[in-house]
Amino acid sequence: MPTSTTEHDRLDASTTHVVKTANLVENENVARAQTVLVLEQLPEIVLEKICAFLAPGPGLESIAHPLFCLARASPALYAIAIRALMKWPGHGVSWLMPLDGFGEPDTFAVYGLPSNSDCVPGSIAVCTVCGSPATACEQVETLLNQDPVITDPAALEQLAALFRRLEPHAPRVQPTTAAWFLIVDATPPEGAAINRVKRRELVRIAPQLIRELSFHMDIAPLPPFLTRLTISGEAIPMLNEHVGVFRNVPETLRDLTITRASEWMDKNTLHWLLAHLPRQLEILKLDAIHLDDADAAVLAITLPPRLHTLGLSHNDMTATGALSMIAHAPPTLTTLDVSENTLDRWGQDQAEIMTFLTTPARMDALLAARDACQGVTSLTLCHSFATYPAALTLIVPYMPRALTFLDIGNNSLPLETVDALARYIPPTLTHFGAAQCALNAERTAVLALGFPLTLITLDLHWNRDLGDAGIAALMRAWAPGPQLKKLDLRGCGVGDAAIRLLMGELGREVVVHFDGNKDVSDQVRSDVAATRPGWTINPADPELGV
Repeated sequence: MPTSTTEHDRLDASTTHVVKTANLVENENVARAQTVLVLEQLPEIVLEKICAFLAPGPGLESIAHPLFCLARASPALYAIAIRALMKWPGHGVSWLMPLDGFGEPDTFAVYGLPSNSDCVPGSIAVCTVCGSPATACEQVETLLNQDPVITDPAALEQLAALFRRLEPHAPRVQPTTAAWFLIVDATPPEGAAINRVKRRELVRIAPQLIRELSFHMDIAPLPPFLTRLTISGEAIPMLNEHVGVFRNVPETLRDLTITRASEWMDKNTLHWLLAHLPRQLEILKLDAIHLDDADAAVLAITLPPRLHTLGLSHNDMTATGALSMIAHAPPTLTTLDVSENTLDRWGQDQAEIMTFLTTPARMDALLAARDACQGVTSLTLCHSFATYPAALTLIVPYMPRALTFLDIGNNSLPLETVDALARYIPPTLTHFGAAQCALNAERTAVLALGFPLTLITLDLHWNRDLGDAGIAALMRAWAPGPQLKKLDLRGCGVGDAAIRLLMGELGREVVVHFDGNKDVSDQVRSDVAATRPGWTINPADPELGV
């Protein structure tokens, strides 16, 4: 908030100028110069508030143009506007090929995004140009000289020399340096399959301002202060000793995600990746990379020592691999996601985990994992006990007592597992998720006996057999604490009786979602709209469309 009335007035006046972005890009006249002069005279903190005002939403589409215009307006405004743009996560990386040799002067083809139709404003383009080397070099020099940012002549010559060595249309060139740009807009012309971007739709970005990147089709040299990196799809095969994307990892990198590698991750690449994980990582997500028990054993001895978040969902681990890896988790670990694995199996021979307790060594593994996870506060086990759901009963007594977040959704829970959960649910839990767990009135009545007063969110959606009887059983067995804020009952087969019961039992501060429950009368929908405006009660679940 502004610190004075005068500052607030200046902020409003300046914002009016900024919103009229045409004055910053299209007019080389007195109005443009005056606008830039007003902005340059503002304190940096006020300019930062202007950028925040221009960027209220989660996406870049509505705010990219004003912020790009600020960045172009003058060197004094450049860094502040670019920093604001770089706060949006997941900037996709694309590559530029100049098309002046193909009859399109001052135009680039855009490659490297997941879809050529998805070149959204705010994407980052790295100018490791493919195409005619001489043309590419000349075009890049022109681009760099046109930008307001001062370019080091030596660095420019190094970049030019690099492009001269490029072979025509050579793919996957990995230079030691690169020019980086933000794309204002890139729309495929009618009838064209590949995006084009004009020079006026590119803004040079200093690499030291880049914090987050997402590589999908290829990789590029890592900027010096990168903090978050996502690598997926066709970029996965580039993670090997020949390319060495992790050889010059910036010390600032803390968050690494490798995902959607089902078609691209071979064992050699995976093993090289596990052996070269940056040691300074605090967040590591290796999702859908075919990580099996043997790979988990390797990961166990290469886990970064300061890791606090570990995601291993959609992999091929059984209980063997998961427990061996968890037993070696660093003491800093607080968040663990092993969803979509086969944790109800023991070993790749697919033996039933129900034989688990008959082997002392396996019990030792479970105890070691429990001891290593005492500091874990968030645990996700969704859809990992599909074949033998009763196997979850064995895990429940060993869950960390410090848990505040527990999600076991998409596991069909037998009564013995529900009973174990009721007895061992951690006393400080604030979020409990049991979506699509085949809960009915009987099981819900038992489960609810263990709900602590600390719950803030309770997610029971798509338990289709819950119905009005299940909600009545829930409220008989459970007295929600004052901290409860959200109850998700989408697609639970509830009707008028359950909704009226909850309207009487829950305070107005609690938000309840009833979407996807079709047996609700128009009168009850009207009552909910009038008295509980925060509740949702659409006949179809907007997330699933049913």
